[in-house]
Order: sequence, then C-alpha cells, then structure tokens
Amino acid sequence: MALGRLSVLKSSVFLKIDSSEFDDELRFLLEKASASANSFTDRNLQLATYQDELHTPFMENRLFPRQYPVVSITSLKIWDTSTDVFITEASTYYELINGRYIQYPKKGQESSATYSSLPVDGDGEVKVSYVAGFATSGWESHLITSAFGVAADLEWAVCGIAAIDWSLGREDRSLLGIVSRSMGAESMSYESFEKGVYPDKIMRVFDRYKRLPKF
Repeated sequence: MALGRLSVLKSSVFLKIDSSEFDDELRFLLEKASASANSFTDRNLQLATYQDELHTPFMENRLFPRQYPVVSITSLKIWDTSTDVFITEASTYYELINGRYIQYPKKGQESSATYSSLPVDGDGEVKVSYVAGFATSGWESHLITSAFGVAADLEWAVCGIAAIDWSLGREDRSLLGIVSRSMGAESMSYESFEKGVYPDKIMRVFDRYKRLPKF
C-alpha cells in the first residue's frame, strides 16, 4: 500500500508518463517512498488498528496516541492503583480532538467520569485502543481527479520522493550522492539526496506529521 496515487506520480505534476510500460517500477517507488515517510515521521501513516497501546501520561487531561490521524477510539483503560487492574472508562467521558489527542474527561463530565484525571508522573498507566492512519485503498487505480484518503500535502511529498528516485536512478545512476561534477569546461551541480536528506520543501511536509517525542 502506498500513500500516493500512481496516477499523480505519472501526471504532468511529476513525471509526465502516458504509457503503462513502467507501472511496476513506479508502484515499487511509491511503496518505497511511503516507507520513507513512515520512517521520517516515526509513524505508520497507513490505516491500521492498534490494541492496548500503553502510555504513561504526562498531562492530566490529554493523551496523545502514537499514530496519526486518529480515526476513532475503541477503548480507554486507566490503571486502578487500589485494585491493580485496568478499568475501562465509558466512551461518553472522553472525546477525540482534531484526530490528534484524547480529551479526558470531556468538559462538563468531570464529576461523572470514573477518574477525575489521567495518572501522571509515573503514578499509573493508560491503555488506548484505536484506529488511525490514512485510507490508501485505490492508490494503484484512482485517477488524479478521483477522491483519495491521503492528505494532499502528504501525497505530494511521497510522490515527490518517488519522482526524485525515478529521475536519479533512470537518467544517470552515477549521479547518486554526487554534489557536483565537471565535464570539460562544463560544470554541473546536483543535490545530494542519497545522503538521506530530501529537499527542504518535502521534509517540511513530513515535519508536520512527525510524532511527538516520548516523555
């Protein structure tokens, strides 16, 4: 599964390829670029289900699941120090905010929730089960004019990496990692993408999706 559509990569935005001759190679590059996006952001950006993800909260009323965007919360379990078990909190007492964090308890529901706040500073742990990520179904077949489940900026960045890898690998493999090269009186410069640093405009997109550091 890839975070970018084949049709977008082949369009005039990137490679301007009209035939299907190289579709297998381009699919591979999109999947590779998607894996790079996951690595850069320290997330799994494709849609998946997570069970009992363990957290030691650093805020009393907010919990940040490790993946993004969070689509739905299945359960929230809070460690009960008196019984030494996890207690499942009723879903009516917490809410998902902007697909990024859980607000616990809901504003106005503090007195009804089982716990007044999340345990912090190592006083307890929380387990959260949820669904998160972008829906990538149809990435191989959806036209550029079709709706797609991945945010436009993220898809653009992934296709950008795939286009760079295609151009460097196809046009001249000897250019990989080269900063500059001279041929007679002619001198040319290249960006050193293969050192793990893609163009800043692409990396800035990934920065917006990067996982918060663990506290």
